[in-house]
Parts: sequence; C-alpha cells; structure tokens
Amino acid sequence: VTLITRPRRFGKTLNMSMVEHFFSLDHAGRSDLFKNLNIWHEEAYRKLQGTIPVISLSFANVKEDTYEKTKIRICQILTDLYIRYSFVQNSDVLTGGNDSIHPAFIVNGVQIPGFYYSKYQNVVHAAINTEGYNVTAAYSLPGEDPAVNIDFDTSRARCEAKGHGWHLSTNAEWAAIALWCKKNGFMPYGNNNYGKDTRESNYKAIPTSTDSGRTGRVATGTGPLTWSHDKTMGGIWDLNGNVWEWQGGIRFVWGELQILANNDAADPDNPQNETSVCWKAINAADGSLVDPECTVSGSAKLSGN
Repeated sequence: VTLITRPRRFGKTLNMSMVEHFFSLDHAGRSDLFKNLNIWHEEAYRKLQGTIPVISLSFANVKEDTYEKTKIRICQILTDLYIRYSFVQNSDVLTGGNDSIHPAFIVNGVQIPGFYYSKYQNVVHAAINTEGYNVTAAYSLPGEDPAVNIDFDTSRARCEAKGHGWHLSTNAEWAAIALWCKKNGFMPYGNNNYGKDTRESNYKAIPTSTDSGRTGRVATGTGPLTWSHDKTMGGIWDLNGNVWEWQGGIRFVWGELQILANNDAADPDNPQNETSVCWKAINAADGSLVDPECTVSGSAKLSGN
C-alpha cells in the first residue's frame, strides 16, 4: 500500500488519474496523451499503455444527506466495480483442462488481460464514435429489436466503426464465455421457441416480430434472468437463440474448418476476407494450424499417400 499525504490542490488526484489513463484498458490507444512526454521515449513503457485492468475508486461524489443513503451509495459503487472487473478473477473454465492460456486471451501472440463483450445483441444506429466521427455502427442496447439481415462484412464494419479496439465478437471469445457457463453449471436459456425457451413454459420476453402468427424475435434483455449468462442483471443476455449471430475468426470452406489463430480475429488489422492469408486449417493429427487445402474460389489441394 502506498499512502500519499499532501495538502489539498497538491496534485494527488491528478497524478492518480494520469497513472490510470496510461495503464488502463479503458484508455487503450490513447498515445496522443503521452507521445510528447519522456515516458513515450521508452519502447518498454509504450507497450504497456492501455494494457492493464486498473480499478479506480472514488467516493468524491458520495454526498448523501443520511448515513443509510451514504452506505447504499457506497455499496452501489463497489458492486458496479465488482461486476465491471469480474473478468480479472482467476478461475479455470474447463474441468480437467490444462493450465495454458485460453485462445481468447491471446491476440497476435501477446497475452491480454481480458476482453469486453456486448451485454445485449446489437442494433445499428447512426452516432458519433469514440474518435469523434459520424458513423453508422452497432450498439449494445436493452429493450431494442436486434439487427437482422446483415452480412458478415457489414457486421464487422458496423462493430469496428465505433472506434479503436471495437470489433465483431469472435469465435474464441464466444467459446470462452460458453466454457465459463459450463464450468459454473449453467447454460443460459433464451428465445429458441417462439418467444420463450423450450425448457420454460411461463416466462416470455417482449415480442418485436412475428413468424407465421407466432412470436419471432424479442427485445434485447427483456427475458427472465435465466436468459443471462450468469443469471444476473449484469450478465450477457440472449446468448441462446433470438437471432442468428456472426462470429469472427471462423468459417467453413468446402467442408474444411478454417480459423484465425487464437483471438487474432479481435484485431481489425487481421483481414478476414475470402483471400486472407490469416485463415488456417486445423491438422486433425495434432491440432496444429496449417495452410488450408480448400479455397473460396472452389479449388482444393488434394493430399494423401
């Protein structure tokens, strides 16, 4: 513990804010804040910018007029922080698995501390992104009719349009969440049976479309808590059913499964178009990644004895 005791207006909060902005995942890609400072001259420090979960806690805005209200407000702040940074907790996701890092936490060969995932299925709106540009982008919002009839390339572009670090959900990330659910003994329910789950009879969500006179899609996040990945309001909603969802980093080409290594699909600079060299096949003998035998153009390289 480092205790900094100095008079008011000495710069204590400013110094802590600077440290947070340098290291925090929330400020990844903000080299503009530091490129003219001495710390940016060192490559080792540059690589650390925006790569570490930083938990910043302040009670400065807790100004309630009673003890009980103050206690409630403080508990709310602590609860919000716990939910927001729950991904930093160390827990395995596969009983009997090894202790290697899950592919979702490796991007371009570098281990990452965590990733953010949309709380709700996305909708498309015109807005201003994190870099100040007017864009048409995908957003995670509750109580909305999720986007449908959108192809892979457009889906990816809509997600990346929000700014630096945003990307289409990847196969590796989806797999990590699914394994977490399995490890914790609960696979989430959802709209897989005309507005409700096949395992439930009395719970329904708010309809947003019809299918042959019956409920089709439902509004995002309006189902019961069993439709959240951890059965809480703070969980990820509608992972089961409702709409078809694109996942980056995975495809089938003439029956051959092809992927991008680890979670490389999370980096927009790794192309996922038809001819991208990032696509790899999986060697059935040892699970290693090899060059694909099948191409989108329809040709296949035959091999054998």
